[in-house]
Amino acid sequence: MFVSFVIAFVLAVFSFYQLKTLPPLWLAVAMLLVLVSIVLMAKKNGVSLRTRPLSLPASRFSWLKRPEPSWVLNVLLGFIIGWSWVFWQTFFSVNVEPLWLDKPVVIQGEVVGLPQMTTTERGLRYRFSMRLHHIRDPESFQPTPKNKSFENEQAWYGSKPTVQLSWYLRPEAKPLKPFLPEPKQTWQLQVKLKTNHGSMNLGALDYESWLYQNHIAAKGYVVDKVGKADGTEVNRLLSGEVESGLRHQLAQRLQNVFADSPFKGLYQALSYGDRSAITDGQWQVLQNTGTVHLMAISGLHMGMVALMGYLLFKALWWLGLYRIRHLNLPLFGATGALLFASVYLVLAGFSIPTQRAYLMVVAVLLFLFMKRTFQPWSALALAALLVVLWDVRSVLSLGFWLSFLAVALIFAVLQIPLVKRSPKWQQLIWIQLVLTFGLAPYLIWSFHFLPTFSLLANLVAVPFVSFIGLPMVFLASFLALSSTSIASQSVVWMDGLWELVWSFLQTLSAWQNASITLGSLSLWQLGLCYFLMFTVLLARNRRLRLAAMFFLLIGVLWVGVFSVKDRPQNGQAWLNVLDVGQGQALVIETQNHVLVYDTGAKWGTKMDGAKLAVLPFLRARNWTQVDRVMVSHSDMDHAGGLKRLLNEIDVKEVTSGQPEVLMKALRPTEYTIESCRAGQQWQWDGVDFFVLSPGMAGLDKSLRSDNDRSCVLKVSAGAHSILVTGDLSARGEKKLLQAYAQTADGNPLSADILVAGHHGSRYSTAPEWLARVQPKVVLFSSGYKNRYHFPAQQTLQRLDSKVRWFNTACAGGIGYLIDRNRDEFGSEPQYQARQLQLKWYHHRCSPENKGILFQ
Repeated sequence: MFVSFVIAFVLAVFSFYQLKTLPPLWLAVAMLLVLVSIVLMAKKNGVSLRTRPLSLPASRFSWLKRPEPSWVLNVLLGFIIGWSWVFWQTFFSVNVEPLWLDKPVVIQGEVVGLPQMTTTERGLRYRFSMRLHHIRDPESFQPTPKNKSFENEQAWYGSKPTVQLSWYLRPEAKPLKPFLPEPKQTWQLQVKLKTNHGSMNLGALDYESWLYQNHIAAKGYVVDKVGKADGTEVNRLLSGEVESGLRHQLAQRLQNVFADSPFKGLYQALSYGDRSAITDGQWQVLQNTGTVHLMAISGLHMGMVALMGYLLFKALWWLGLYRIRHLNLPLFGATGALLFASVYLVLAGFSIPTQRAYLMVVAVLLFLFMKRTFQPWSALALAALLVVLWDVRSVLSLGFWLSFLAVALIFAVLQIPLVKRSPKWQQLIWIQLVLTFGLAPYLIWSFHFLPTFSLLANLVAVPFVSFIGLPMVFLASFLALSSTSIASQSVVWMDGLWELVWSFLQTLSAWQNASITLGSLSLWQLGLCYFLMFTVLLARNRRLRLAAMFFLLIGVLWVGVFSVKDRPQNGQAWLNVLDVGQGQALVIETQNHVLVYDTGAKWGTKMDGAKLAVLPFLRARNWTQVDRVMVSHSDMDHAGGLKRLLNEIDVKEVTSGQPEVLMKALRPTEYTIESCRAGQQWQWDGVDFFVLSPGMAGLDKSLRSDNDRSCVLKVSAGAHSILVTGDLSARGEKKLLQAYAQTADGNPLSADILVAGHHGSRYSTAPEWLARVQPKVVLFSSGYKNRYHFPAQQTLQRLDSKVRWFNTACAGGIGYLIDRNRDEFGSEPQYQARQLQLKWYHHRCSPENKGILFQ
């Protein structure tokens, strides 16, 4: 019954995080009263909550006297306790109050984790996390009575919030790195903190959820040029040694040891959990072969480390320690396993995935320490309970469910009689086979695609990493503590072995159709799929097993073969304005074609609009190729994701208002970017596309700015249309008004939906332009509280009171439908991603921003 209790407990915690609003305090108190009442009534009526039989006297609870019904109480108790546990942890959790956000403040705190130095367009970015001790206004340095009030400062004792900070430096500042914040040091810094507001799109990573799951209360940056206040420099080290903790020192030594290796990022990920050095190309190979899990410290890695400790201590026991009378081999070996796992936990910086893997190993070792027969399902349940008790937010992690699903599938397949009787090497093949197909639904739900050759890749990569790669990385790490030269030589030998395996993975990744896009699954479909799957693996009743297999096969065929694609009908167009922060990216879908207009911005070397929103959206919508990419012009907030988009999905045609500039930026590339010119038109599935600018006869030469070279696109479905203008300014709008005069045949510039030019700048969307376009809906693509203050108040004031307007900063991705078979245009969007995916811990635009950031 313990297993059923834990399942209910974990599901209660997970369901709590799916709520759109935080439950009120009175409901939590009522749940506690219900819990106490159940326990008291069970005790009064002689009900055992721990044993299988349940005997109750005749009463109104006599329905509980059915055979072995104690699981009902276990499930009920598990759900109530789990729900109460997460509520009270949330209720007493610490946070950064809104009054400290969006303004300069002075903070004091301890640096935690490993800092990262990366290159951006602005120079160098030094990113680190800090656990806050104290926060105050900068003016509180002055010893005046006004600044001694509680409103000007806040301190935390016991539990403290963590913030993630970036310190932007000039390239020549790199030699000063030893004087930047390092782990275990306490610093005072002047910073500007921002709320955790991330982009929200269908099919994409929920960044706000990721921040919340990782206990990051706010993000911000260091205000570098702050001068001095009261004779003391604000940004300064308060306490701590220049040489910091063991993990940081080891990381610095290993970075030097691994520096010349092409697999530097992989080694760092395996040795101390730092994946920042893995290149985009390496990530692509890992994703296409389904071996990404090998680069995250998981139960597999922690289990192998524990096994190394067990075997080493077992060898010591056989070498002479067996002479000690009271030294028991299983307990001694388990102690070695626990010691090695604990050291690995420290080296990995107590990261949340590592904590989860460590607790899973501890749950298994408990059976040895308690001298109990190992019970796989009880051990798995105990591990899940320990992980969630330790950190309730772990249920928000994709890795949590992936880890426990993988272990559950392994336990299930090993209980099949045929597998039990098989030799060990055949059991390993069975396990990998079941994992490949068993984890497929979860991967489709999470990432919307499947690596086609993952079975073949993992049959080679998993044994190599487990029995050769990981031990060799540990050996090099151990050698680095005494001699970096010897360690570096061992890395050269290690590279030779890794090169063989990596070449194999690269070959698989390069094969055609290395990954299959399969759209998305809903949460209930995923749950039903795993219910049927575990019924097939575990049910003793043959008929029940066959019935579950039948329905599971129907589901597989439905998703893989017969699934009807959720696409527009003939004569319909779906407009999707994606939330890419301060940038723009649109996806326009017809029945059999898709156009991407702009690709968002680029941030550093590893993130851009394509990775953030466009590619996940296309995969979730089951598009495997793009018919046309139209990049309005060359500005980075519109073209930042173009290179990644072209590299990761098939594109038939690329056009732009500034093709020459983009071609220079993309070199080398196999694509040719054509000019978008006024007069170009085509039809897809009953929907008409027209390019209005640039290239207007007699007027185009006066449009010289990058913004006014933007491709202006009109999409029409019967009487309804969409107008997209890129970054077109009021000057460009005026030229279009001259070129496309209103005639008796109609108004070529009229549109039901206008995607506002230049993100809502006051220098675009002029009154004369609005008067001619006559939009019913205006959409703004802008970043939340961006430094340009888009959309500008002057622009919003120009809109008629009857015009609906939406801003991606508050709405997230926005979807609209135009249909040639409808007479009336519906001004209500098909979806707003933030509203659709809203959870209680997500950020909401405050009511005070009404009329500024949202209508």
